[in-house]
Amino acid sequence: MIDTPPTSLGIEVFSELMKAVRGLQRITISQNPIGHTPFSGLTEICPKLIRETEALSNPATTQHLEIDKGSVIEKWKQFHSNPNSLSLSVRDYKRFCWVPEVVSEAYFRELVIEKKIPITLPSLRGLVYCYHDRFKTLCRDEKFNLNLKQLIAARSTVNGSIKKWHEAIECLVGELAPSKLATKATARWSSPEEVIQELDLNPTTAFAQLFATELVRLSASHFEKAEKTSAQRIIEVILRSPLVAREEVKAAIGVIILSDRAKSDKVIQDWIIGSFLRIQNLKDPRIYPENWAGIDENAKKQIIQWLSIEDIKFFFELLLKDKHDNHGRKAFWLNYADRIVRSQALISTDDIIRHNKKLEEMKQSGRIFGAITNSVDINAFALDFGAIVVVEIAAYGHACYIYESEEYQKIFSTFWADKCVLSDIKRKSLAAYTLTHSGDWQSKARAILADYGVRRG
Repeated sequence: MIDTPPTSLGIEVFSELMKAVRGLQRITISQNPIGHTPFSGLTEICPKLIRETEALSNPATTQHLEIDKGSVIEKWKQFHSNPNSLSLSVRDYKRFCWVPEVVSEAYFRELVIEKKIPITLPSLRGLVYCYHDRFKTLCRDEKFNLNLKQLIAARSTVNGSIKKWHEAIECLVGELAPSKLATKATARWSSPEEVIQELDLNPTTAFAQLFATELVRLSASHFEKAEKTSAQRIIEVILRSPLVAREEVKAAIGVIILSDRAKSDKVIQDWIIGSFLRIQNLKDPRIYPENWAGIDENAKKQIIQWLSIEDIKFFFELLLKDKHDNHGRKAFWLNYADRIVRSQALISTDDIIRHNKKLEEMKQSGRIFGAITNSVDINAFALDFGAIVVVEIAAYGHACYIYESEEYQKIFSTFWADKCVLSDIKRKSLAAYTLTHSGDWQSKARAILADYGVRRG
């Protein structure tokens, strides 16, 4: 008996074909039972038919014809200049349908509309590919739009991919198609790549890029009211699309960072910091400001404020030896978080080992810290306010050192020192002020900061 056709050949016409082949086999056996050799499989019967049938059920993205565009364009030019000079085959017409330069010509589209070019299933795939490839131009051709819709509708019962196109036709054909498809994608906040793949479309076309760009814009405008899981997908999935121009992604990033929702939700802030700094590879804007070029300056300042708050809490909650913070240093410096330009923890050798997991997480998110190489248990924290740099030392009894920026640069050539010794940051001869945490030290600190133009937000 002949093997049952593989499920991958899910074309209805195949079952009728197999009935006919089985009937022919029975006749052959009855006429010559001794000389009959049974078939071992379908591939021995009609390999070319099987390949063609499989091709019809495959996604469009895998069916971009391998053709010599130059020779196809040349043949088209010959035909266009003198239609009667060439005798064209169905294959020639099919190849025309796969070359954007040909489909872009008004005369070719007229021939398609007038049904003077045979449109097979592979030809229709080619037309859709070329239409999307030259979408900005072709979407304005209303007659061709209508004809393409009709061609897709006529074959929607024959092929799985084309059935999908027919069901989503308004999202695939017409000037508003990219924005309609983007609106549809917001229902699940699927990535542009997922949507393109589900519809068996080619991701390299102008249409795919326009759709992805529109989805990114919508993600920014919808972020404020999106469900929490949707907000996470917007941050971690939608904005990562390689189909969208970097400047469009950066514009959306700015809108999301400055949204009221991001400002009020710490979980959202953590997603933003983790995704934008690490996954988007923007890294810490205090260290890599060039990566943030093109992003709203206020959004950049907001990120720096969040990072500064995180740094202050990390230092005073994890590294401060006086766990109770009896002097109220954490609360004091948090009041100035929006005035901090840069901040860096300088960590003792023991604490680098003790808090290795947390520090490794910080590294993975694009953050850096320095090491005090000759300190076993004393940590420090540098806060750069622009005009001055404040160095808080965690150990009880140590003063707070306030340096004018020029003097601090004499100690470190760069603010982001990867290592230092304790005496480097305790330079009374260079410090403008040394402030002990006794009495009403906070009023003194506020006055000093105000003298340098640093006031609480």
